[in-house]
Amino acid sequence: MILSNISSRNFGSKDDSMSVHIDSSAKLSNKVYFSGKAFIGPNCILGYFGFQHSSWDADEFARLEEIKKTEIGDNARVLGNSEICSGSKIGRDFRCDYNCLVGENSKLGNNVVVEYGARIYDNCNVKDNCTIGGFICNGSTVGAGSVVQGALVHARTLPGLEDAPTIGENCLVGTNSTLVGAITMANSSVLAAGSVLLESTEEGYLYAGNPARRIKIATWY
Repeated sequence: MILSNISSRNFGSKDDSMSVHIDSSAKLSNKVYFSGKAFIGPNCILGYFGFQHSSWDADEFARLEEIKKTEIGDNARVLGNSEICSGSKIGRDFRCDYNCLVGENSKLGNNVVVEYGARIYDNCNVKDNCTIGGFICNGSTVGAGSVVQGALVHARTLPGLEDAPTIGENCLVGTNSTLVGAITMANSSVLAAGSVLLESTEEGYLYAGNPARRIKIATWY
């Protein structure tokens, strides 16, 4: 099912399993594809360039021929003022709260929740059953079943100088915590709220502090 730039409130067949509800204020490119039912809330933008796009200029919709296919899985719900950029692929049962961003060419698995104000930037890979409530920098990977309430950031601001952080499966990144640089958080690790992680972790341990240090066996999961 493809949706072009229209402002109708309901798109699809009379069968509710294939209906796409789109608020009249939402803006979608002609390369947005839905695999089933979806709800797109007010002032959302789907399928256009993000602000980091190299060809961005004063004309917001310039070079439309460069826009890539954006795929939205079955039973997606995108609330108001959120943006899903060109080339991204969203799995089924997606939940996106208000004021969120999914950047260009990012891949989100099934049953992913993006909480209020969260940012997932370009070329990220977020696996199944994750909850994202923080900041995910370009090129990051988040393993299945993980919760990220903090920030994943590069150690340098210039692109291409190093890899992004990697989060393993079933990890917890606490509120206001930060992972810096090309490090890996091993499966079932926990980073306590407010901590700063500068080195890769061992599997199954709690880390806390600034800089973060191993504290004890993690028991959150």
